[in-house]
Amino acid sequence: MMRKLHPNAKTAWTLIFSTLIASAFLVVLLTFAQPQPTSSLVYAADDGTDMEIFVMDADGSNHLQLTDNFADDWGAVWTPDRDHIVFHSDRDEAGIFGIYLMAADGSDVRRISPYGASARFPTVSPDGNWIAFHAFVNGNWDIYVMALNGGCMHRVTYDNAADYAASWSPSSDQLAFHSLRNGVEDIYLINVDGSGLNRLTYFSNSIDTWPQWSPDGEQIIFHSERNGNSDIYIMDADGSNQRPLTTHTGLDRVASFSPDGNSIVFRSERSGNSELWVMDADGSQPRRLTETTGDEQYPDW
Repeated sequence: MMRKLHPNAKTAWTLIFSTLIASAFLVVLLTFAQPQPTSSLVYAADDGTDMEIFVMDADGSNHLQLTDNFADDWGAVWTPDRDHIVFHSDRDEAGIFGIYLMAADGSDVRRISPYGASARFPTVSPDGNWIAFHAFVNGNWDIYVMALNGGCMHRVTYDNAADYAASWSPSSDQLAFHSLRNGVEDIYLINVDGSGLNRLTYFSNSIDTWPQWSPDGEQIIFHSERNGNSDIYIMDADGSNQRPLTTHTGLDRVASFSPDGNSIVFRSERSGNSELWVMDADGSQPRRLTETTGDEQYPDW
């Protein structure tokens, strides 16, 4: 003879079964759901008068303008603690750019590079102590480093050709940059003390520029015109295994990894003017973040 379950027992089994179903659904959701990049993006955009610094959420929402003046503000990057933003501007000397530091909300702006030398596109070391940038001194563009809070500029490169766009390795002991020292823009590595120069790209009829390290230090992204169009490429940190991540006919340039290394943000003209796009780190699922009549450029995560 079958025994009937007590009503309380039936309720308990129903709760257990429902919990198991919900848990299984959650596991499937977490396994197959598309990971969404986190953290805010800082970038430069045309506000209708000149270039200013903006921030927005990683999904393209909540745009906020941080600077508003009659000078050009460009090349903004976060400090590792995300409490401050470093950028370059010609607000104090017309046509001569200097490096500036401001709080993450746009307040407390102060110049940290010396006057008289044009300095552009700063990048902050992962340990938060130094910035690297290119500066025009004695008739040439070279890579320099300087303490985050300002002080003396220490020269890293000494070639007669122009060197640009330094990017720190995650270990803070190397810089990737692009240079015209072999007649065309190629990507190089150098130790912060100026030793150990190593060329990574060798395309004589193309530009390879704006290198950026992956957070784990294993790879470097850059943009190249080696296939007749400007696209985002990736390579191992020793220069091997170079391959394109974008192949669109529109111009794609100036890419940056998300802090977790899962996504890449870049600027693209595939929709007409320069807008910000994001894609997975393998180049898949590109999606547009901005849609304005002005230009958005130089994003940093």
